[in-house]
Amino acid sequence: MALAAQQALTDCDREILNMIENFGTALEASLFRGAPWPAAWRSNPHSVRERLCEVSFSLGASRGPPLIANLSPTPTLAGFVHGPRHYWELREADGWEGFRQLVDPCERRAALWIVAWHSIPGLDQTLSPGWVDMPGLLNI
Repeated sequence: MALAAQQALTDCDREILNMIENFGTALEASLFRGAPWPAAWRSNPHSVRERLCEVSFSLGASRGPPLIANLSPTPTLAGFVHGPRHYWELREADGWEGFRQLVDPCERRAALWIVAWHSIPGLDQTLSPGWVDMPGLLNI
């Protein structure tokens, strides 16, 4: 089943997954190994980490779905990247620990996709996560 899903991915789907992987790898290297943040990218690793929490959980006063619930992957990509299947309440004061504890890697990929889209200038429109690409949405 997993092999069939991987084989069904389009070239664009693979490009999106590669972008997500590369963004996550660069963030991890910068946060935990002291690697420099790419100069062409917006913001900084600590701000990006905060944005990942913001899009993964509803951190405001109202209870509702997080931004990743509104992601628009292709049908073939949806098995690899999607928003939450149900509401997650962030119980810890540290949003980063809540993000790290997300069990579903598809949800972590969704957050990375949205934040990467807002952080990396000049990405091709085919890599857009959908309506969540509104300018100024994340103030990055």
